[in-house]
Amino acid sequence: MLENIIGIVAEYNPFHNGHLYMLQAAKAKFKDAACVIVLSSNFTQRGDPALLDKFARAEMALANGADLVLELPFFFSCAAAQDFSSGAIDILAGLKLVNYIAFGLEDFNYANLDELINILIQEPDEFKNNLKINLAQGMSYTRAASRALNKIIPDSEEFLLQPNNLLAISYLKRIKERDYNLKPLFIPRVGAAHGEKFFASAQVQDEKIFANEREGAAKNFCESEQGQDEKFFANESEGAAENFCESEQGQDEKFFANESEGAAENFCESEQDQDEKFFVSEQGQDEKIFASEREGAAKKFSSSSAIREAIKINSLKILNNYMPEASLKIFERESLKSRVCINANKKLWMMLQAILLRASPDELKNFDLINNGLENLFLNNFKKFNNLEDFINSCVSSRYTRSHIRRCLMRILIGINKLDALEIRKTGAGYARVLGFNAKGREILKFIRKSQELEREDEANNFNSENTSGLEDFKNLKFITRLAAADKLNLCAKYEFKAESFYELLLGSQDLNYEVKLRTVEI
Repeated sequence: MLENIIGIVAEYNPFHNGHLYMLQAAKAKFKDAACVIVLSSNFTQRGDPALLDKFARAEMALANGADLVLELPFFFSCAAAQDFSSGAIDILAGLKLVNYIAFGLEDFNYANLDELINILIQEPDEFKNNLKINLAQGMSYTRAASRALNKIIPDSEEFLLQPNNLLAISYLKRIKERDYNLKPLFIPRVGAAHGEKFFASAQVQDEKIFANEREGAAKNFCESEQGQDEKFFANESEGAAENFCESEQGQDEKFFANESEGAAENFCESEQDQDEKFFVSEQGQDEKIFASEREGAAKKFSSSSAIREAIKINSLKILNNYMPEASLKIFERESLKSRVCINANKKLWMMLQAILLRASPDELKNFDLINNGLENLFLNNFKKFNNLEDFINSCVSSRYTRSHIRRCLMRILIGINKLDALEIRKTGAGYARVLGFNAKGREILKFIRKSQELEREDEANNFNSENTSGLEDFKNLKFITRLAAADKLNLCAKYEFKAESFYELLLGSQDLNYEVKLRTVEI
């Protein structure tokens, strides 16, 4: 069996050169390493529908080096950092054979990382008191928590507000809270913005990433694997917009909240690495992780948001520079099938208006995330505007970021109520859905079933067979290949099924049975 299996949490919206670098760099750390991806479902952390559905993005991942792709259900994928990271980490840890989790971190040598995570878990009085003061001033929770931390650990606010660090902290916090045997594997971010509009260019030479600078403007803009591939900004108090590097994790959520009592003290320390708190393998560091593919031309990197913008304005030729060839072929195929989700706001707005027209404040308050008067804000504002973006802009404030507002609206559209949300947060996803695998991924799946002596509930749940609708017990985690097999098993699967159908309504080729018909991707 494979000795080193690396987990990556991703959106791949869509899969671009930066993602390829991340995946290759992670696998290069160990000889013959395998990579398991926990992939966001059809809606992202920002509350947006993904450009391509989860099966197409899983195929992109497999075509570019991933070995096994599992689904991160809607409840967790369209969520702030606390829910997003807890759902993804729980799935990876539930496999019982993933050794490492790879993600980006801005400063590998940040000296106070352990202390920072301990404060977020234990929430001492000094932290809580400063937090209350900051919240009373109208700050978002993340801004308030960052400044409260800064009172205890100087310069921690600056560290937290760097683009890759927020989600990294959420991963590490969850691992430590649950005492999971997952060692972090830090991967450096690549790419820098220059030149025309949104796109970034970078060249990799002997693992040194050189950003092309123009007239001294070197703006870090490329994003990491963990879903931080968007431009994020939070409105500050008095309406000023400053670079807050708000990640897709939603900084207005209480992702710093303590979720478990008695969190484990020993974090990410193995018998082999007792002198290291954060293990980073040196193997492969001298290799050229990301060689040029096109006749020696420099590899170009850009954000997913810039790529999506190019697709929206039909500037498709430029994508050749920023996406791997395999990803482009899959995108072109899905485009021909009218399965690229762009310009969905008009449909979303009509659906939302229909709900808000008939809803009362008490009805809206029953939905997950609708707190502190948001129901009244939505009902008071929606009749004043004729499009979704203007409506969202009217709701954004220093306390409520754009991402938070969009996630709230998606909770309303999908219909997730507070009681169900509470239960899902308590129990977790409860299942791990297989979106796709290659030969090595098949080996991982077989090893899981053999090593855990799983009892099949359905003989058809054989990944070699045509029928992959079965389901198997894996302690608290169930493996499925068809969502219909789990729809009635738990709330998380129920809402994922709804979200999948809802996503179909946003596409040009609507097929409400698509989820039921589509088979697991195998390459």
